[in-house]
Amino acid sequence: MNTSAMRLLFVVLTSLVFSPQLAHGQVDPDSVKRRNNCRLAEQVVTTGNPAPHTKWAWQYIGFCEPSQRVGVYRTAIQQARTSTDTTLISRAILPVVGLRDGVLFRDVMEVAVDRSASVPARVVAFVALAAIRDPNRSPSYEDFLGGLDEHGIPRRSCSARRSHPYAYDAGPTPLPADYLKQIETLRNRVRLDPSEPADVRSAAACT
Repeated sequence: MNTSAMRLLFVVLTSLVFSPQLAHGQVDPDSVKRRNNCRLAEQVVTTGNPAPHTKWAWQYIGFCEPSQRVGVYRTAIQQARTSTDTTLISRAILPVVGLRDGVLFRDVMEVAVDRSASVPARVVAFVALAAIRDPNRSPSYEDFLGGLDEHGIPRRSCSARRSHPYAYDAGPTPLPADYLKQIETLRNRVRLDPSEPADVRSAAACT
């Protein structure tokens, strides 16, 4: 092998040794790890297995792509729809406050108005809608309960004020242009209906 060929071989080998992205087809190991972790987190959240990873999965899924998160949250919302476990319900529904997506917004609106859904699920849905409606509010599940007094006013305090508004990511589907009007219409419809459960009426009024 002549000197020029040896020099060329040295340059090629050096570039492979010191440029791992080139050597591995420009695949970022961190991105591969993240993709695999997101797949596992999606599996755990949507199926509940393996159960010991549930807490980790709910924490990690927030780092995944918005489109993947939408799918996961939609499944979780439907699973929580008839539950009375407020921890499970809150974990499923409240992430929509941090991911502004039109599809998720519609799902939460449907839970809020659905008489076949559990009362806790409907209350949490109104908590989420309140935070979406006003990012400076810090609504409390417990303070959305209690029904209305004789003047139609919630018996509890509903929400505190935040020093900073909620930060959020944009989802694949924008919120409808009239989302504030939709929330207000649903709020009034439910709070003024005496056939609705007391806690759901106060939750609507607090929204």
